[in-house]
Amino acid sequence: MAQALPKPKITVSYNERPDKVITLVGIEVPSVPGFACDVWCYEQGFDNRQRGEAQPQPDGSMILTHTRGDTTVKTHIVPGVLPAGDGGPAMAYADFNITVSGKTKDDVMAVTSLNPCWQMRRAEGFSSDGKFVENFVNQCFVFTEKGFTLLKETTRFPDTRKPADDERNSPPWVQNYLPVWRRHKGQPEAFWGTSTDRPIYSLVGEVSRDGKYLTAFGCLQTNQLGQGWHDCLHISPNLRGEYDEGANEIRSHWRMYFMENDPERLLRLYLADFKLEPPFLSATPRRDGTLALSSKDLPAQKATLALRVFVDGELASVDAARQWRQQPWGALTSGGAGPGVRYCIWANPVGDHIDLVVSVANSSRKAIDGRIEAIFDVEDRSSLAEAGGVAGVLWEDGQVSADLAGIEPGEFKTLRGRVYLLKAERAELQRLQNQDLEEWRLAVPFSRALPE
Repeated sequence: MAQALPKPKITVSYNERPDKVITLVGIEVPSVPGFACDVWCYEQGFDNRQRGEAQPQPDGSMILTHTRGDTTVKTHIVPGVLPAGDGGPAMAYADFNITVSGKTKDDVMAVTSLNPCWQMRRAEGFSSDGKFVENFVNQCFVFTEKGFTLLKETTRFPDTRKPADDERNSPPWVQNYLPVWRRHKGQPEAFWGTSTDRPIYSLVGEVSRDGKYLTAFGCLQTNQLGQGWHDCLHISPNLRGEYDEGANEIRSHWRMYFMENDPERLLRLYLADFKLEPPFLSATPRRDGTLALSSKDLPAQKATLALRVFVDGELASVDAARQWRQQPWGALTSGGAGPGVRYCIWANPVGDHIDLVVSVANSSRKAIDGRIEAIFDVEDRSSLAEAGGVAGVLWEDGQVSADLAGIEPGEFKTLRGRVYLLKAERAELQRLQNQDLEEWRLAVPFSRALPE
């Protein structure tokens, strides 16, 4: 009989300083060789002068309690093992179950955030070990519209508190990643850079340098994902979004995964654990190569979206399937290749809209001009208006059809767009699209390389 996989071991230690108490939750994971990590509970969002009181439990879990006046934050850290299944072996995990309570709503909502700082400095094969970018940054990942994405594949910006030529900015050592459901406001005046690549899930992690294992940390909804100085990752959960008015409590659940290097399985587990609400606007591939759009707010309305790529005035060839592909991470992709050109299109539903990204690459020996046409067809415009709905498509240059001019040989260009089908006044659609244009203006440069 195979030996049962051991659960992670949970401990608590303290680094007491004159201005604060750093409460560190230690997690040792026997199933991943040499792996031990620490979680500072909590770096920001609570009174760091308060010591988190630890209570070990008979089942190997740990209760950590922070108090400030009439407000209490109770964190129950529960280690466990998932049995083999879903195409993979048994694997370890650690749950963080958070309850914020108080006498009044103001007591509870006073905890605006909890920022667990997840540190890998004790994790063999995951720590930077003197080579911060090569050994740590380049091994970390998020999920974007193109799927599993290593941070070295993202556009990263300097820490604006340091000179651009500082060693820690060449390339940037630290970075924040705003999820697709938040507005990007450009680079901060005095803080870490904010990437223009956007996570589509509240999940961040790292792959071991030998490529055998990965570890990840996820929550229901992040305000931003971060990768910082102390070989650390941050999930910055949106606690206020989990306030229960009836109970006058915030209840939040986070999970760490310790497993074999299988990003697709990780994402399946994450989606099963957190059961995210589907977006209001969905897209379904059709046989004719278009997308059928459906809005929860406008169930009787039918609309289709066709995207066409032109090169030097001629319609570009597409791949033999002429189909959109539903990818395991939730986005849809399409693309093709012809004489002297390759292109790829990503479409990702987010709430009441669909984000579009189009990249066109020049594989010829001369410069080419690309053009993207979006044909957004609502079956019955009068019926849509009667239902109180509006629809629209816009590219970041402010046009319905957009140009990608002057693509040099061996280079590519990328264009972002957004499609709306929602229940709102025309003025609201215009307001949203004006915000889109401002966001795209600030979130630059942005590029999306074509898959090989």
